[in-house]
Amino acid sequence: MQKAKITVAENGNGMFGAKIETGTFTFEADAPASMGGKGAPSPYDLILASLGACTTMTIRGHAFQQKIPLEKVKMEMDFQQIDASEWAECPEGVTGPVNVINRKLTLEGAELTDEQRKELIEVADTCPVHQAVHGTIHSPLTVVE
Repeated sequence: MQKAKITVAENGNGMFGAKIETGTFTFEADAPASMGGKGAPSPYDLILASLGACTTMTIRGHAFQQKIPLEKVKMEMDFQQIDASEWAECPEGVTGPVNVINRKLTLEGAELTDEQRKELIEVADTCPVHQAVHGTIHSPLTVVE
């Protein structure tokens, strides 16, 4: 069972700047520049980074376990919010604003077979963060006064 504990607090760097502490790592986040941010990754950047990191790690781990000759794995992503009527691949019955994460996967390896590539592509969606994003997440809020 995965557990993560992160603390996020304002850092005084502009209106939206945040300091994020996770274990022994500290980094910053901010609103997008269009909203007055000062240049740190936005919350959407962090979602994409989490999804991309988990996906590439999942693929790399599977390739290692199965002795698949994967040389390099790369994930490029972007986020957009569009109206369902403007999305060609929108599932039937969905209306209103839709959050879309476009993913582009690159698998490098001169000795990769078509079957191995297919296997690694299928493994991508087994990444725990992908499953969390597409599954049910409960986020109870406790207010400390």
